[in-house]
Amino acid sequence: MQPAAPKLSASRPTTQPVAVPASRKAAPKRVAKAESSEAARSDDKLAANQAAAETAPESLARSTWRRLLRWGESWGGSAAFHVMILILLSLATLSVPKKNEVPNIVSVIDRSPEELNERLDESLTPATMLSTSPSIGSVQAGDPLDTGEEPQLSQEAAESLNGPQVNLADVELRSLPGDRLTDDLGMNAPGDPSAAVKGYGGALDRITQELLMMLTKGKVLVVWLLDESESMEDDREEIKKRIDRVYQEMGLRGTEEADALLTAIASYGPGFVVHTEKPTTDAVEIRRAIDAVPNDDSGKENMCQAVISATHEFRRFATRGKRQLALILVSDESGDDGDRIEEAIAAARSARARVYTLGREAVFGYPYAHFSWTWVDPKVPKDKVTAADKIVFWIRVRRGPETPLVEQLQTNGLWQRYDAHPSGFGPYEQVRLCRETGGIFFMLPSLEGNLVRGEKRIYELDHMRPYLPDLSDRETYIAERDRHPLRKGLWEIIGTLNPYADKRINLREYFDAKDGNTFVQQAGEEQLRARDLLAIYQEAEKRLSRLQRWREQETSPRWQANYDILYAQVVSYQMRLYEYAAYLDAFLKNPKSPKSSRTNRWRIVTVKRTITGEQNKPLVERSEQALKTVIELHPGTPYAARAQWELARGFGIDVVEYYRDPRRDTVKVPKY
Repeated sequence: MQPAAPKLSASRPTTQPVAVPASRKAAPKRVAKAESSEAARSDDKLAANQAAAETAPESLARSTWRRLLRWGESWGGSAAFHVMILILLSLATLSVPKKNEVPNIVSVIDRSPEELNERLDESLTPATMLSTSPSIGSVQAGDPLDTGEEPQLSQEAAESLNGPQVNLADVELRSLPGDRLTDDLGMNAPGDPSAAVKGYGGALDRITQELLMMLTKGKVLVVWLLDESESMEDDREEIKKRIDRVYQEMGLRGTEEADALLTAIASYGPGFVVHTEKPTTDAVEIRRAIDAVPNDDSGKENMCQAVISATHEFRRFATRGKRQLALILVSDESGDDGDRIEEAIAAARSARARVYTLGREAVFGYPYAHFSWTWVDPKVPKDKVTAADKIVFWIRVRRGPETPLVEQLQTNGLWQRYDAHPSGFGPYEQVRLCRETGGIFFMLPSLEGNLVRGEKRIYELDHMRPYLPDLSDRETYIAERDRHPLRKGLWEIIGTLNPYADKRINLREYFDAKDGNTFVQQAGEEQLRARDLLAIYQEAEKRLSRLQRWREQETSPRWQANYDILYAQVVSYQMRLYEYAAYLDAFLKNPKSPKSSRTNRWRIVTVKRTITGEQNKPLVERSEQALKTVIELHPGTPYAARAQWELARGFGIDVVEYYRDPRRDTVKVPKY
């Protein structure tokens, strides 16, 4: 029997009033009854009284001191007692700081390279652009790099938000006050975690404003730090065409003050290279330096090390020339050395360098993005190339996630994720770097044309504001996460269902279509593995059900949503596993015959139709209800978009014909 679905509610429990005990009645005072004495005294006692009166002063003094000593002893003891009570209470209420032991900051994700040559079916699907906010509208499709506008200085007053806020791509809100150009915010002021721009033109417009602001305080050295990835080749070309406009817009070109703003060009891959012999104002030399940036084929981008190297390389030049230092990072990846992000921040701060980043949106709760790359047979003349002469490969890059560590499942139920669902935020390392150095992260809104399964969603600002990711350093993030039972429990479940660490989470997606005996063996093995994986998901659901009471007490809408989508996925993935095993069994009993002679693989796909029928109808209904609850509680967010995608996939399984080109094994695939 499946455990009942916990009731999900966006409401939080109210605090029950504490009953105040009735006041106790005061105890009645005891009244001593005075006894009367005889009025008459004898004459012989009168003489004794007179003698005593003669020594009264001395006796009175002694008795007064005795009373004072007794009173002092009583008061002192009482005071000492109350002081001791106050000290104990103070000690009880003081929180003694403890040294926070930092656990190993190891992501759930294994960063080792992975072959994706088997996958090409959906890589040719055109990227789509969707909007969850009709009131805001959508960006017009156009050039994948830019909208084409020239970088003009904006004179519009910008909206000032209270504190550092994340502004989502494509939402026309300025996150800095309009008088920033005349205000000295200082290096300790937090930067802008995400500035909305329409493309490179808009980004350079804002950068020009930032440089103008810095120039009001003195001379500036700006270092362009360019990613050497092949995927960034078009971006570098776009920068080269527009960079001269920065000087023109500021009116520095050809004037005596031209050297007030010097430019240096550097690039990075696994290493760091400076392409300008010395900082310059010569536009021709700057463009020549950008052209000198190579396409690195190692697939490794050490972004943090590049920031550290750049600050060390140029800080002395900036100090000697009494110049302010600005780094402009251009990259579509968060890099392979994200564990050094705090070191990079410290290096930039020590050089008093602001870091600005022109980057891309992180994938929702997932460290990677995939780009399609097409190989064309070089033996075939270009005018005679057909589809049979092409092979599409998927190339993986490390882009995110938007949080210090992943907060979402890394599996789609049967195998590891390959989607590119937008998160609404930039990659954690890049955003934190900009924020902590007083810079800006510019999230370019255009959708890359070769991004696999890419889509552009425009999330509404009001809906997304409660779901801002934590931009604390990882040590603080982990300590805060583990302090809350719900957050810690979700992290443990995500780790348990990690396909990169546990191969049981990855079922077979491709089966042999040429050899029937091989298929029978493969299908039998996968049915047993599906049964084991089903037990893992059922145990995960039980753990989530036990965490449900903590979900109701959770104060963060983001972590509430993390729970809701995780619960819905764990339930619905069980249904797909039932269908997976059942379909393989049905296929073994009544196998299909390939329609194409070239077919050499059967590939598993998800469909809406199910074959288990009434047997699993309650599970289907629970799955649908859980996913619809996510959409209802978190509208206009990546959580709702993900739940909608899960619903659209359906819970059934089918197989389709697939041809794996043997030439794949001989093609040298580039690394981005």
